[in-house]
Amino acid sequence: MRSASAARSRRRWPPRWACNTSSTSRAACRPGEQPGYPLRPEVRYTETTVDHFQHPRNVGRLADADAVGRVDDAESDTMVEIYVKLAQGRVARATFRTFGCSACIAASSIATELLPGRDAPPGAAEIDSALGGLPSDKRYCADLVAEAARRAFSPASG
Repeated sequence: MRSASAARSRRRWPPRWACNTSSTSRAACRPGEQPGYPLRPEVRYTETTVDHFQHPRNVGRLADADAVGRVDDAESDTMVEIYVKLAQGRVARATFRTFGCSACIAASSIATELLPGRDAPPGAAEIDSALGGLPSDKRYCADLVAEAARRAFSPASG
């Protein structure tokens, strides 16, 4: 007869119920499956989106920012801040702080790569295209990031 503590120590990890989610970290749940591709077939992230979520670029506040654009969306419980440093009327550097889902983080990351050298913010369609296309239920993330970038470029932001 096994003891209760011995049975607990052999429990499967992660638990089977955790493998039925659309988490990007469920590679341990299905051996051989590519990380970043959720179990739900209707939600597919591109390799670019997964890369920008797992390894976001230009994260954090920019101490010497000339402008900041911020969007708070209560419906999705998301906050996006885009910081820009300007030089000769163009973006010299851009960083972000985003509190939201993986798609919003990826969209913010790619936007900070699109911004340097520009004198106008990228639109939502350009951000979505740069990510290789977001699932339809996540396209709002590109809209939020584009709006934050637009606010950073507006005269009242600085």
